[in-house]
Order: sequence, then structure tokens, then C-alpha cells
Amino acid sequence: MKITAITVIIAAAIVGTAVGAAPNRATVFRAGKWTVSRFIDEMSDKVICTGHYTSNSKVSMKDDGLYIYFAGGAESVRLRYDDEPQRALRDTRHLEKALSSAIIDLMEFTDLRRHDRLRVVIGGRRDVSPIIEIDVSETSGIWAALENIRAGCPVTEQPVSPSALPQPDACSDGMVTRMRAAKISSAQIAKVCGR
Repeated sequence: MKITAITVIIAAAIVGTAVGAAPNRATVFRAGKWTVSRFIDEMSDKVICTGHYTSNSKVSMKDDGLYIYFAGGAESVRLRYDDEPQRALRDTRHLEKALSSAIIDLMEFTDLRRHDRLRVVIGGRRDVSPIIEIDVSETSGIWAALENIRAGCPVTEQPVSPSALPQPDACSDGMVTRMRAAKISSAQIAKVCGR
């Protein structure tokens, strides 16, 4: 039951990433070709942080690794770092099939720190051509994005609260007179003072 609940939460975050932004999702961080969005689960009030690779919407990041979305049917995953020989083919795991996402876990992900490029081939049956090939060729910003995610994706820009906006008659008559004398347009005075 716990695995199913975790699967649903992760799937919701990944599907939300692939399908489009949810109304309560906000981009809170940018670095290189990565952005981080903050989503508050309406059922648990838990903050969910997701990194997005701006060059490919199928690639996202959580605090435990990279997730690469695929449209079902994948049987294997193969990784290649920089120009090194490709790693051994591995079967997709049960969770990867359930999420329709190849998961580049912490151990595989940590290897990326020593490299500039990661190529991932997600394949069908071993005798069939790859279903998808992803080249995450620019990793700049990935570590800053991961650090932001692990910090709970804090909001760096606070929206202006309604109480901070000008209220009707926020400017005194004397101030408006001085503004007009300084040749400030009536439209600008109205915008600033609420008149």
C-alpha cells in the first residue's frame, strides 16, 4: 500500500510535468538549462519540488535522481557518460514501468558529477530499435537545481500582497499637486495613487 501511494505521488508529479503546469505550481529557481518548480499537494499540503530540463520536457529531476518519461512498453535502459563506452544494458525496474519513466537513481546520477554529458537509451525488447534516446548534453545548472530541490525549493521571489498595492486615495492632495507640477501624467498618478 505504501509503495502504491508513493508511486501515485511521483506519477502525479511526473505526469504534471509532461502534461502541463498545475494551477498551484510555480517556477521558483533557474540555473543553466534547468528550472525548479514548487507544487503543493492539495491532499497532504506537502511541498513537491521538481527540476525540469528545459531542452527536453521528458526529463525531470527529484531529490533522488533523474526521471525520463517514456510512453510505455520499455524493457531496457542503457547509459553512456561523455564518450566513455556505454554501460551494460539493464532491464527496466517495476517502478519504472509503473511510472512510465526511466529512473537514473542516485548511484547512476552521482556518476554524472564527473562528466559533462549523459546519453540514455530506453529500449523495447532487446531485438527492437530504441524507443527513445535522450542526450542531456548540457548539465550546467543541474547541481544548483538539485541543491535547490534538496533545500525544499524555497520561493525566492515573493508575490506582492494586495495590502502592499496602492489603495484608493493613497496619496495626499499635496502629493498629487506636487506630482502634477513635476509634469507626471494623470495616468501615472492614477496608477500610483489609485485615483
